[in-house]
Amino acid sequence: MTIAAVERAFKLLEALAGEADGADLTVLAERLELPVSATHRLLASLGERGFVTQDPQSGAYGLTLKLSQLAFRNLDL
Repeated sequence: MTIAAVERAFKLLEALAGEADGADLTVLAERLELPVSATHRLLASLGERGFVTQDPQSGAYGLTLKLSQLAFRNLDL
């Protein structure tokens, strides 16, 4: 993944973080000003790594808890 792709992936994660009910592929692509195909590839990559999930009924994409798990992994709570 290139630096530009990493930047786009973080922007996508931030966009999803603002969508409590998830977001549609087209909406995300428009918000990020990316082609739908590029947005879909990013979502697929993030999904393969467990950061994003897609609702099978609505098709909406949303975040999983993986980011939180990474953030809290090394804390002594």
